[in-house]
Amino acid sequence: MIVGICACDMGYGIGTANSLPWPTLHKDMQRFRYLTSGNVVIMGRKTWDSIGQRPLRKRVNIVITSSPDSHHAMQYPDGTSVTFITADEIEYYVSFYNNAGKNIFIIGGVAIWKMFCSYYDLFYVTRVLCETKADIKIDLDEILLYLPHKLYESSLQKDASRSSPCYFYEAWGRYGRSALT
Repeated sequence: MIVGICACDMGYGIGTANSLPWPTLHKDMQRFRYLTSGNVVIMGRKTWDSIGQRPLRKRVNIVITSSPDSHHAMQYPDGTSVTFITADEIEYYVSFYNNAGKNIFIIGGVAIWKMFCSYYDLFYVTRVLCETKADIKIDLDEILLYLPHKLYESSLQKDASRSSPCYFYEAWGRYGRSALT
């Protein structure tokens, strides 16, 4: 299954200066870890840079870059791996991991989310209830054109920190799909 996952503010902002434009949402990070652990995450090179060029543990990390030869693949004992590929190679890797029964999570950035528009089975959105000065925005309407059914919307969430904004979850999908649990 190919699953998009992102968080955005009310103006569709997703990033500022290579980081999230709102305070850390710990429960949302835990949810992201729960959903993606043991699976495959695909990201662009800028997203890889924004997470400190460190792999997300207990996941197969695939980084799409125009210069994969300038990076080194990594393998760890806990099942974590990192592979750098070009966009031309993505079909092979998606097919390989799909056939292996892995869920494939597309975690950004904007160009990578758009690249998979017509392939998504599900798309998870965390809607952060604030306006930020994000310098990177996602055109969710374009992506969700391919996923016409809102499968669910959660109740309002709030982390313990007073400074963190409220947020809620949505899952969008095609006919006959249900959200992962």
